[in-house]
Amino acid sequence: PSYPGANIANKVDAPLAIYVEPRVLSLQDTHRIIVAARGTELESIVPFTIATGLRRGEVCGLRWSDIDLSSGKLSVQRAAANVDGKVVIKATKTRKSTRSDQMQPEVTPYLIRHRAQQAERHLALGLGKRGGDGFVFDRFDGRQWDPNELSRKFTRFIRRRNLPRVKFHDLRKVYGSYAYDAGVPLKDISESLGHSNINVTSAIYVHLMEDWKKVKATKLDAYMGSMLREARTASDSG
Repeated sequence: PSYPGANIANKVDAPLAIYVEPRVLSLQDTHRIIVAARGTELESIVPFTIATGLRRGEVCGLRWSDIDLSSGKLSVQRAAANVDGKVVIKATKTRKSTRSDQMQPEVTPYLIRHRAQQAERHLALGLGKRGGDGFVFDRFDGRQWDPNELSRKFTRFIRRRNLPRVKFHDLRKVYGSYAYDAGVPLKDISESLGHSNINVTSAIYVHLMEDWKKVKATKLDAYMGSMLREARTASDSG
């Protein structure tokens, strides 16, 4: 029976959400995107995000004091967010999102060049020299990046350059996929991504896990396949 003010839609089961497998860029596609970003505001952000897997808010909230260029250590302590149209710095998404990590060595040259270019740009804008509390990534006019605008900027860049259709957040997934393909344990990938638990990571990259099961089987066959064949043959002949 229906009652006045009752919402009959509550009796209807919602359709199941359709899972869309995230697109994994090939190394060639990733190379195209990084090269195309040169000379734009995304020049350093894109390769950095692909190589570290940080969330867009974490990238926008990163300060130079969070990076040790000599050791390659990276510390994620905060994130930028758009709150009522204003960019604010807040705590990271979860407790495990606050983390430290080791950057791959090839990231350092990108950051060294970016820091030099940023310093020149700040002097030209009359902003002076900023210390370790300065943001690693900012706009060409010195303004802080708004995470929402960063996503929009990246989407326009991809569309106008006729590049593989990915969103900025997909770069984080590219990092996870490449790390898994490189043989990095899922637990380590989960920690680097700042996931709340390893189940979140495995759910996102389950399609890659299936591929690695095949690789595992092939490697095991190369290692012990001849022994199994010889044992079977000996058993048959006996």
